[in-house]
Amino acid sequence: MVRLIRLGSVLVVAAGAFLFAGCDYFASPFPGFLDRVVQVEHVDLASILGDSIGDPGVRFDLMMVGSGDDRRLLLKVEPPTDPDDFAYRGQIVVFDTDLVERGRILPDTTIDFLSAPYGYGHTDDLLVGYSIYDPATYDFVFKLDPRPGLEGFVMTDPGPPPRTHHFALPSGAFSAFHLELRTYFDAWALDPGLAEQVNIVADGTTRSADPEQRQLGYQLLGIARVGESVRFLLSQPAERRVVGAQAPLAAILAGDVDALLGDEYRIDFSIATDRPQGRADADGFFLLHRDGWFARYDWSGALVARVTGDTSFTRRYAFDAEGEQFYRFDADAATLTRVLKWW
Repeated sequence: MVRLIRLGSVLVVAAGAFLFAGCDYFASPFPGFLDRVVQVEHVDLASILGDSIGDPGVRFDLMMVGSGDDRRLLLKVEPPTDPDDFAYRGQIVVFDTDLVERGRILPDTTIDFLSAPYGYGHTDDLLVGYSIYDPATYDFVFKLDPRPGLEGFVMTDPGPPPRTHHFALPSGAFSAFHLELRTYFDAWALDPGLAEQVNIVADGTTRSADPEQRQLGYQLLGIARVGESVRFLLSQPAERRVVGAQAPLAAILAGDVDALLGDEYRIDFSIATDRPQGRADADGFFLLHRDGWFARYDWSGALVARVTGDTSFTRRYAFDAEGEQFYRFDADAATLTRVLKWW
């Protein structure tokens, strides 16, 4: 039986069985999982969506940024564009790790928009897409110039000088054979003289214009800084697998890495899975498989823990490695859920 205790506006659930059809232990401490606490917090979507509530065109995204006490959960709520004025109405609601709302991020103008990459930069400001925001107030500060293609991931480098590195697929690509790299320093100026791309494979293959070949190449699921190196989590849709690589950051910036998946840099694992969602960190990575399983792996590719999730494509998930927890946003119920200590 699931017991519900109401504490103000928060429902505390004393068992996690309502979330999952079952658990799979695999040498992980899952017997304690069902004793852990799950919190459910209602999100005020009406203030953002207005008369768009219930519109199937509304899009959501959920992601975790930062480290330590600066960790923040970002929920992007993106109503469909009004065909009469084309004004962008998206917002990002910012929560701390206890699901307390800390503020909201809005685009600078109605012709700007909010998108990946998301993360703190070398100046401790928050980067969202091509815009910089004050991490204390979430007010808009300025736009990057030139504006990069969106998506991908950012990581900071203490230097000297302190810098922010942005890795992404070529703009508009479904998959690719190289990653584009932009490096910012000082007041978010592009650092000259550094590599602007890193090859995934060595033969220089380019993505075919043939629609039948659009799944060739690789997708970037995540990056992680480990000492002086960067680890890359890559999905290869055509082969339905996930692979990894690790290369020294200095060699990447100097253009000395011939191929991430060459013998020198490839991490020796291959996980059979078709286009999962992913999140990488220094100790391992998460995969949300399309058959509904959540899984935690170390960087040898060994399975650390997994638990049944769901196969919904409308719910959104974010993983917090430092807190050993993950979050779920359910748009139908307008709720955020935090699941604690699951591995």
